[in-house]
Amino acid sequence: MKGLLKLNQMLADLIRSNHHTQSFTLFVIAHSTSTPDHYTLSAALTAAANARHITFGAQLHAHAVRTGLWAHSHVANSLLSLYAKTHDLASVERAFTEIHCPDAYSWTTLLSACAKLAPVTHALQLFDQIPKRHAAVWNAIITGCADKGHEGLAFNLFRDMQKMGVKADKYTFATVLSMCSWELLDYGRHVHSVVIKSAGCQAQAQAIKMGLIGCVAVNNAMLTMYSGFGEVYEVRDIFERMEERDVVSWNIMISTFLQENLEEEAILSYLKMRREGIEPDEYTYGSLLFATDSLQVVEMIHSLLCTSGLVKIEVLNVLVSAYCRHRKMKSAFQIFSAVPYKNLISWNSIISGFLMNGHPLQGFEQFSALLRAQIKPNAYSLSLVLSICSSMSAMSHGKQIHAPAEYDGGPTQIPILNKLGHRSKERSDNGFDRMHVVDDFASDKSQVAVTVD
Repeated sequence: MKGLLKLNQMLADLIRSNHHTQSFTLFVIAHSTSTPDHYTLSAALTAAANARHITFGAQLHAHAVRTGLWAHSHVANSLLSLYAKTHDLASVERAFTEIHCPDAYSWTTLLSACAKLAPVTHALQLFDQIPKRHAAVWNAIITGCADKGHEGLAFNLFRDMQKMGVKADKYTFATVLSMCSWELLDYGRHVHSVVIKSAGCQAQAQAIKMGLIGCVAVNNAMLTMYSGFGEVYEVRDIFERMEERDVVSWNIMISTFLQENLEEEAILSYLKMRREGIEPDEYTYGSLLFATDSLQVVEMIHSLLCTSGLVKIEVLNVLVSAYCRHRKMKSAFQIFSAVPYKNLISWNSIISGFLMNGHPLQGFEQFSALLRAQIKPNAYSLSLVLSICSSMSAMSHGKQIHAPAEYDGGPTQIPILNKLGHRSKERSDNGFDRMHVVDDFASDKSQVAVTVD
């Protein structure tokens, strides 16, 4: 018995430390030498879910059914979480139907999965079937609607939650406040944006009234809301009054300064963040690199990245683009070459850099290297290389790219065919016939260019 308790504790410690592979190994060893109980199996399922390891999870599912451990609620719920995190809605629903007495966690997990992986109408139908709707259930449907872009519906659900007397928690307010900051893209929704802001202020007032204003997640959501409205002074005021600030808080403050073109304030915030012992992450460096116009700042961040050991590809890609903007192609290419696992954004960044800095041949060489690496170019990649061919007057290269560009078809062809407009009137006419329904404006420009030539 003591050995099993120790085993379960070791599994829990490994999971908390994100050592999922070691968790799998430990479970396999335990299974061969003893009889794991429902706590052991639940922990192993949690590790499989966190690692998105569906094969190992399926083996654990079979073991749970075979041994009868499936009857324990936390084993069944851990299995639901596994299938939800691996985006297998059909398996979530099938496993849920096999639970004899689903509890609140079971219903919440199923609803969260439906809200993320199915149309919102399906999630709403399920929501109406849930017998007892506590705060976590409401949070799941509100978040699901918000993530799908149905902010009006999410606000109505938040109001219904209040009318039903269900007490909102920090997660509710974090979702509602963050949702208020979403940019309203349709130009006809200016009036709606006023309503959204009003609702956000009401949610803030309720959070203060309920004593949740000290919660970091709620405060970060308020920062996000006011940042989205461009209220830099409100953001600064809330930020300065926060008793506890995490890296997300600092990132929001820095990005707010940057979006308002207050670069010096952003740099000062970054330095203060370091002095307070908060370690920057990829979003901190990415925001600074993306927005700064100062080569000195780029070089400073480059140096800090080297000393910190933060080498995530997302940051390195932004660093490459930053050096390209400052015409420092040698530095950009050195960083690009050092990236161990380049993605398409990496290749597009360096190709674009060579093009805009007057080195089309090197850009074309990198496009060729991209193809040799068996990475499929997208429309932007092809658009770049066709611009390179145009600047080089490389007619033969242009013809080579034209065929695969047409082969993919679809709306993404528009910028590619437009760049081919001056090469062949007959080919451009054919392209115009195929795509004028998709984007008349883009196609008309291509047609005019051909006619003038």
